[in-house]
Amino acid sequence: MNNDQTRYFDSTPAYQFNLKDWAKIADSLDPTTLDQLWTSQALRRLKNSEREAERAAYNRLSRVKQPERLEIFSIVVADRKLKASLRPLVTEDKINIALLQSKDLANEVRKGKQAKRSLKSPATAETRPRVSPPSYTEEQKIHVRYPGSPTPVLSTQIPDALSAYNNDSDSNEFFQKSPPPPISPKETHVGTQPNPALSIADHFALLNQRTHWTNILPRFQEYRQEQNWTLDLSPDGIMDLTLGSRFAATLNDHDLLTILEDQPISTEEFKELTELDELLGEDCSFEVISEQIFNTPLNTPVRRFLYGVVHAYSRYFPKKTAIPALEEKQGMFAILCPFIQGALDVYHIESFMSEIAITASGERKNADKDYGERMEKSRRADMIAVDSEDNQIFLSECSSIYEKDKRKFAEDRWKLGRALKDSWDSTVRKVVQSYHPHQDLATFGIQFFSHRLVFYKMDFRGEYRLWQVDSCDIPLQMNTGFEKKFRASCRKSLSFAHMVAEEIRVRGALPFLSMKEKIILGRAAQRIKPTTDSPPFKKRTE
Repeated sequence: MNNDQTRYFDSTPAYQFNLKDWAKIADSLDPTTLDQLWTSQALRRLKNSEREAERAAYNRLSRVKQPERLEIFSIVVADRKLKASLRPLVTEDKINIALLQSKDLANEVRKGKQAKRSLKSPATAETRPRVSPPSYTEEQKIHVRYPGSPTPVLSTQIPDALSAYNNDSDSNEFFQKSPPPPISPKETHVGTQPNPALSIADHFALLNQRTHWTNILPRFQEYRQEQNWTLDLSPDGIMDLTLGSRFAATLNDHDLLTILEDQPISTEEFKELTELDELLGEDCSFEVISEQIFNTPLNTPVRRFLYGVVHAYSRYFPKKTAIPALEEKQGMFAILCPFIQGALDVYHIESFMSEIAITASGERKNADKDYGERMEKSRRADMIAVDSEDNQIFLSECSSIYEKDKRKFAEDRWKLGRALKDSWDSTVRKVVQSYHPHQDLATFGIQFFSHRLVFYKMDFRGEYRLWQVDSCDIPLQMNTGFEKKFRASCRKSLSFAHMVAEEIRVRGALPFLSMKEKIILGRAAQRIKPTTDSPPFKKRTE
């Protein structure tokens, strides 16, 4: 490199470099030289960068082996017009796409494009062993679209690696309660070394999660390729099934009815709800309910829950006829906490309030870091609750009680959906250290916007599914629909807490694993793809 090239290299941010830059600044078109330049300069700068996105790019690119890098570099040098489709700072899927394209590009080079462009190609380019992608059946192929691509590109799932365990007697007993992972179309012959990779579907099958869900999953894959909305959850592999979601709007009536058959229900009768109805009675206006509850012995959890809610309103009513415009945190403590935290207390679920670190978020951000590196800070939630094993099973995002900005609602739901997926992944990794996960493993969340309280549930059926379980309007005015809204808010908050308690109860009854099963499931859990490294959304400025 000459002085001008060195100055260009040192003054350009690492995240702006692409393969075209290496071809420009290198004195030689030898791919080995380009690879050495990338390894010694760019990877080091990405690793030591203070930007999270650059460190994430380093984690992805450092896994690409040198022969594969040399293969890509040789193609880039031979045909610079196609370098835009092989940019290195991309997701793992896009790196796989680049590797798959390398064989086709090499064929074009051999046909004469190298000579037409008068570019020097390395003498060893033709003799170097090439990594040819194996052939796959149509069922194994998935479509992936990367930025700048006019048409979807075929990517492939990885063959099953643990098929050897399926033939073991101990493993057969372990898989009796849940179906074994699907056998790869390519049977492993006797004496043949099995592929060490494991397909995504097999990860979840080993973890006792269902990987098929009628014909909705292919439709979601198509939607995921076509969508371009900033706050859509589909890039993170999350199927948004909430009220008014863009994905639900693309479904026909038959598919929508199929989805609704699996909709979680939180309104089933249970003893705490029956007791609550008896305490509310036929007339639960503020005057009547306050007089009744303040004169009732607080000898049951439901009575203490109702007392806390009524006491919170007594700070404003009847002196005022409406809750004043409280700041976000103040409104959360004064109005929302009695409903949600009080309902969780009925089932002795430990909960915490106000900017609590989301453990799973920190685990994802720092998963590939050495302990000597600076750790990223976790995202924070307005409220969290934990199960008996200290896993964060419940998260929330809140706004002020008279919030009008609908963009705030969309941003909070986007953040909450990603956080719930992180928590689901983290819970699975911790559960398999001792127990066998159940099929309906779920995490829960709420979103409070203006006066509306929305309840969510995250589970997995071939894709992560974000459900809107229920919703209600928190009463903010004493003389305008207070009785109806108060009754609905108390009932639905208690029903949602009961759903969370049932999930904790099921987790507490999970069977223990043997050491061999812990190793198998532990590796499967570690190979779950984390939430994507898509950059945080940027707020538009007028």
